[in-house]
Amino acid sequence: MKLADLHLRRHDDGTYTAIWGPFLLKSGFQPIFRMTGGPARIGAFEALCRPFRDGVPSSPGKFFPLVPKDEGYLVELQTRAVHVLNAPAVLTGNEWLFLNFDPSMFTSRGKILDALAILNETIAIAGFDRKRIVCEVTEHRTDEAQLLSLVSAMRERGFKVAVDDYGADDSDMERVRKLSPDILKFDAYWITKLMDSGTAGADLLKEMVTTFRDKGIITLFEGIEESWQLDLAVDCQVDFVQGYVLARPQTVPTNFHDFRAKLPGAGAGTGSQPPTRVPVKSSLDAWDKQYSELMDAPQPQPVAVNAPRAPSSEQSQMRPDYAADSTGFGVRRPPATFGKRTR
Repeated sequence: MKLADLHLRRHDDGTYTAIWGPFLLKSGFQPIFRMTGGPARIGAFEALCRPFRDGVPSSPGKFFPLVPKDEGYLVELQTRAVHVLNAPAVLTGNEWLFLNFDPSMFTSRGKILDALAILNETIAIAGFDRKRIVCEVTEHRTDEAQLLSLVSAMRERGFKVAVDDYGADDSDMERVRKLSPDILKFDAYWITKLMDSGTAGADLLKEMVTTFRDKGIITLFEGIEESWQLDLAVDCQVDFVQGYVLARPQTVPTNFHDFRAKLPGAGAGTGSQPPTRVPVKSSLDAWDKQYSELMDAPQPQPVAVNAPRAPSSEQSQMRPDYAADSTGFGVRRPPATFGKRTR
């Protein structure tokens, strides 16, 4: 399959879309904030599929189940191509671009090579720096050899690799050992459960972040929806945070330029380069035991450090260092649905 086979369109406003059946596939971008090395600032964006039918937005959670399995590979190719073509207008600094990959779609070596060739071609057309691409592996249940082959091919082409939905069970730990990712995205539901468990859960998160950083792996908390969760994330010294408490996704064309200008350290991008990488060691086994004991224990009463707080008049907007503004960024919002499928 070639880029010309993906039914892409360029519109008068400069945005790109893809056509699949009756759906028009647009790009959405959600900021990911760098929390270390200075004030909070946008360090990356995750690209998300935003399907429309007859001009009306359709939920990704309803769209993707409609895609037959034998066409899922095509839709993934389309969405990634559209995201890369739309990225230069959104990522105006040196931010990274997270692109989702479902390894279960790559049932042959040929499909891996075709997908990465199309990605390379799209990057060249867009004039985008490949070093800013993060390939986010989103699916757990896949053949191990297939997964390792995909990740190896990504690395050979100079892309960073992120593992999504990390939690403290054996399969997740084994994935980290074998894949040795550049970036680790902690599972949103699992983070929330640990944060809700009291100080012991927060301490475990902090220990994990520190240990992964020592091993050269960048950490990211996603699904952060409440300001008290953001406070705990900052206390854990996690590298990146993603969630509605900081910014919601926008469908192209976006207005992140106005939002970015109000951030402290505007234009700082990802800041320093990733730390030197060293092998992942046996800390993962100890965390598995700690997590199991913590989840099996009676849950404590909420304590001041992580109890949800009703905002005072001064707290009704996000703190200045997290850049609340009239567009609605930084406002407390209802929890998002976890387990999204928004390639």
